[in-house]
Amino acid sequence: RLMVQEGKTNSWRMDYIVDEHVSKLLRRLNEVLDVRIEPHAYYVLVGSGAFVFSVSHECRKLFDTDPMTDDFIAAHARLVADIIEGMNTAGPEGAS
Repeated sequence: RLMVQEGKTNSWRMDYIVDEHVSKLLRRLNEVLDVRIEPHAYYVLVGSGAFVFSVSHECRKLFDTDPMTDDFIAAHARLVADIIEGMNTAGPEGAS
């Protein structure tokens, strides 16, 4: 939620978050996965990991499922891990 709010504006806070945290995470992901994550893949990955928790009330209403339960979180983490693993096996350009 913080990133969505701060990411809407060009501010010193956004610069700080990107410079001190997000860019380091992205570099580490590139190293670990041995790929160069492109902007589309990055935002698909970030969105798939976090969005359901940012709109938890919608998820409860739409699917009658609480995304904050341990079982949901574990299943969601496995799905995101599978996406990451698929990126890793797709090769350096992210193509199959």
